Amino acid sequence: MAAKLPSLVILEMNGEADHVHILFEADPFTCVGELVNVIKTKTSRFARKQYGETLLKPYYRKPLFWSDSYFVTSVSENSLTNIKTYIQNQ
Repeated sequence: MAAKLPSLVILEMNGEADHVHILFEADPFTCVGELVNVIKTKTSRFARKQYGETLLKPYYRKPLFWSDSYFVTSVSENSLTNIKTYIQNQ
């Protein structure tokens, strides 16, 4: 029997200069901590590869691109529209 891959759908995404907001829907088997680690690792590698010697050089001289911290919370169907609007306006 093949292992089932976790399901993840990004519903909304936006950010500011120093952080990002991602509203996603995931199945109960998705480990949020591992997901955050993958997102931070992939985006850091991409940004450094694409912009490390140009746009990012003056800002990221240290080895860490992202901080270790993150915040995760669940969202109910009742507040989904409000959260989407909040993220869009960042």
